[in-house]
Amino acid sequence: MASKEELKEKGLRGFAKVVYTQLAPLNDNELFKEQYKETSLKVLLNPNDQLKAALIIFENGTVDVTEYKKSEPTMNLVKRKNLIGYDAMLQVSTQLLFDIVSGKASVVKLMKDDVKDRNIKVKGKLKLLKLLKAFTLLEKTDESSK
Repeated sequence: MASKEELKEKGLRGFAKVVYTQLAPLNDNELFKEQYKETSLKVLLNPNDQLKAALIIFENGTVDVTEYKKSEPTMNLVKRKNLIGYDAMLQVSTQLLFDIVSGKASVVKLMKDDVKDRNIKVKGKLKLLKLLKAFTLLEKTDESSK
């Protein structure tokens, strides 16, 4: 769990803070460190009803989150135009993103729904599977600590 001092130091608020709080335990997970030790991946979670997006950065066995401000909620954060440099992007409603981060919704199902629903935008589907794998490791960490 992320400490209050750590969250304050990072300056994360709202959606990005929730994402970081959920993923921070992976930094102490030895299995995650081993499996992601050579991984360099940036995944943008862009809620289409918020003014902030969260960029999840997997780098050499660690996970970090950066916050991006948008001028309007439905703003598309285009990889080249906005100079964010993400490898995969998921743009859906905040509620659906919270469900994904907390493990209540499946990224795989979301990828299938992307074809039917115009409010769901997914880019870099194969790379998003690494995020899914990280959430699976997070669930295993939660179960073993109980």
